[in-house]
Amino acid sequence: MNYYMDLVGAMNIRQAPDPNGIWLAKLPIGTRVEGDQLFKDAAGRNWLEVLLIDAIQTTQRTYIATYTTSGVLKANTPPIIDPALPFKVGLNIIADSPVRLVRIELDGSRTLVYEGLAGNYAMEFTANDSNAPFIRME
Repeated sequence: MNYYMDLVGAMNIRQAPDPNGIWLAKLPIGTRVEGDQLFKDAAGRNWLEVLLIDAIQTTQRTYIATYTTSGVLKANTPPIIDPALPFKVGLNIIADSPVRLVRIELDGSRTLVYEGLAGNYAMEFTANDSNAPFIRME
């Protein structure tokens, strides 16, 4: 989620980014709402499209006003990624029909290959940014 708000006052959530939009519910103090996009209403005020309410996914389009004093909109800090650090990749194949060949190409020159008939198969390997995995199943 790109944004979140921890409510310090009760707030209404609506079906549209508009103070006159259809009212859905009133969220109590302490609720955390999270979402990815902001929308402007006719007056130019920001609304957050809510995707999670206290970590529970919303079932319909839901918006909350971000310009009130009942909550402060905050941006989630993206994770810091160090491309030099290795990462582990695991692959589990669960197939309805037998798999004849699984090829994992690390950088176009080195390949891990499993050949044979298998309904279920698993493999794990370590890579980094210079040899990021490409997975191809045939």
